[in-house]
Amino acid sequence: MELTIDNAILHILDTGATLPVFSTEELELNEKIYEYILKHIDRLFEDQSVKTGKFIESSKVKEMILAFEDFIAGSTQLADHMFKLMIRYGEIPDGDLLVAKFTLEDDSFLVILKFNYKEGYTHYVDYGERGTHNKIVVNRVMLPEGQRNVEGALINLKDLSIRVLEKEYNIEGEKMPYFSELFLECNTDLSIKESIRVMSKVAKDLTKIYYDEDFEKVSQIKEVIYEDMDDGVIQLEEVAEKIFDSHPQVRMEYMEKLQEAGVREVIHLEGREPEKKLGVHKFKIDNGIKLDIPVEIYRNKDIVEFINNPDGTISIMIKNISEIKQGN
Repeated sequence: MELTIDNAILHILDTGATLPVFSTEELELNEKIYEYILKHIDRLFEDQSVKTGKFIESSKVKEMILAFEDFIAGSTQLADHMFKLMIRYGEIPDGDLLVAKFTLEDDSFLVILKFNYKEGYTHYVDYGERGTHNKIVVNRVMLPEGQRNVEGALINLKDLSIRVLEKEYNIEGEKMPYFSELFLECNTDLSIKESIRVMSKVAKDLTKIYYDEDFEKVSQIKEVIYEDMDDGVIQLEEVAEKIFDSHPQVRMEYMEKLQEAGVREVIHLEGREPEKKLGVHKFKIDNGIKLDIPVEIYRNKDIVEFINNPDGTISIMIKNISEIKQGN
């Protein structure tokens, strides 16, 4: 699939400067800038933390996009809307807002990326009466190289469907995702990552109640979810049947709690790899030892074996070791 960025513009939204700095010209898309923007667009398609959503009827951003004729003027409206929210809610971090239009196959998209400022260090040359004085100073407006300080939305201009990547902030004493709720004004589903987290937590909570927190049952939960992820799709009913196969009442309670939490009955991974942490069983033993065992070898008794002793304790035997390396 060939993705073509048609337009891009950057607006500076720094509340410390009192007024925003709206650009009146589009970005020059040289190779490095093009790749930088493309990397963040790819993440909005691929990241398991991305949520899908739809605008509410009264959304200001939706109205702006529907009236979008001039790219620079339309992007300025979006940036001004964000800046007014930042002034009103001081907890929203300062940052630069990048707006871009691109085409992918037959569809046109608008991407809105907010690069939240982070503090970094740089040199500063001070020319004084006594000569040159090189200093280290804090620079708080560096654009992030990685993905940690970036929030954004991808909007399909054909059907106005949305993909959102965001964080929660304490806004007026309440933790909330301001990007979707205050800026975009859209309803969102749980992301793949959030859905899996809820599935694991609810299963573990029920295991505590009905299985006395049996470590075998807790391990089985991770294995079942991981195996389904490996197949590219997670079906809640199948997961529930595999985990609570002999307890229909617990299985029903599990499904009810997931539905209440907003987890979809079928979760499509869209070719994404399972998260690394889902592929590892992490054990904390009461003698202080911590043990990480990859899911794919957990049931292989030629490598690791859990032995139930007559006195009620458990022994763990790790076998066929040819080399031991010091970990981090």
